Amino acid sequence: MKHCIAFVFLFACVMTTAACDKDGSDDGQVSNQNNIVGKGDVPTGDWIGLCEEREADTTATGKPRFLSNAIRWPAADVEGVTADELGDDRGQEYAEYFVITKVPNQGGTAFEEQSVVLGHPSTKLDIQLNDEQKFFLEDEEEKGSVVGQCIFTSWHSDVSGPLPCEVDGTCPNILGQTVDEKLFRMMILINSNRASSDLVEECSRQVSANTYKTGDSTDETDVRHRDFMRGCGIANDLFQTHWRSSDSQICSAAMRFSECGCSVGGDKSITLGSAIIPSLRAQEEDGGISYRGFPLGTWSDASELPVGCKYVDIGKELDGKASQTIVSCDISAGTLLKRSEDPKEFCRQQYGEDVVVYVPIPESSLECDPPANGQYAGTCSDTPWVVSRDEQ
Repeated sequence: MKHCIAFVFLFACVMTTAACDKDGSDDGQVSNQNNIVGKGDVPTGDWIGLCEEREADTTATGKPRFLSNAIRWPAADVEGVTADELGDDRGQEYAEYFVITKVPNQGGTAFEEQSVVLGHPSTKLDIQLNDEQKFFLEDEEEKGSVVGQCIFTSWHSDVSGPLPCEVDGTCPNILGQTVDEKLFRMMILINSNRASSDLVEECSRQVSANTYKTGDSTDETDVRHRDFMRGCGIANDLFQTHWRSSDSQICSAAMRFSECGCSVGGDKSITLGSAIIPSLRAQEEDGGISYRGFPLGTWSDASELPVGCKYVDIGKELDGKASQTIVSCDISAGTLLKRSEDPKEFCRQQYGEDVVVYVPIPESSLECDPPANGQYAGTCSDTPWVVSRDEQ
């Protein structure tokens, strides 16, 4: 009964953000207060086409999405997730992003004392610049000034504070904005510990309950014979979130985990979801938060970032590790001048593809024993959650 309630909650959250009937264009002309999430544009269309787009992403040169020890994807939303006059749907990949920037005063003689926040679910997207302010930013551009920061956060929306640095009284500030729960924790409901764990569990359970759609054994061209497409199809059938990088990849990996009879340390009572994403209850029983959200890295290394980006030091979690859930990346004066209508989109385009969300996989503790009668057991490798089209 508890699980059913959790599933209904998750489904409602997903559907809140998935509804869309527009064409996916992005003109960046948004100035409203974006306190209504889920009113922008998201991709629509035939599930096969959208899943094949996500499948192609997984084998991009130098950027494999499935590793033996992690599943990963860009923090940037896929093409078609945009803002419009009704709101902003960007931030769908268990990572949200916004801007903190200095702004010239009206006379264009100096920066205002207080920086502004743009593109956060509680703020507007744009800044309106008069001629004096533009001239001031042009001068700052010639100096090579960095005036703002793109903020990427993977801090799960249901993981409450305080931050370790708040306890110590050592939290940094970014351009005068104190790093705290109100601004830096994700706000979209689906970007949560509970939703991500439930996604893993539900996609895996479809296989164990034999309630998912497999390929037609008489038709080798059936797209569901391909591992990724079969898993992406589950994300479509259950949640209609197959167009996301995160959901399509997690569902595919969870499906293969179950198809190949994998377990945690040979104990089938330990679920994949709990092994990958420690629940809030489990963390509380261990004394508090040790897993605030999925760590952020870049394609070359899980503990590195793109040029121009750095980790925001929020203190060490209870496991003694430094957090990798908040990242800041430079915005120049010239960029702010050129992208003042929607600097958040600059963050997505400039940094979002290379700030990478990592879901660590406990490879050493996973054991797989493919069932003898499983339709796809014959294709199981030692790491069946490493799903890619090349393996088909």
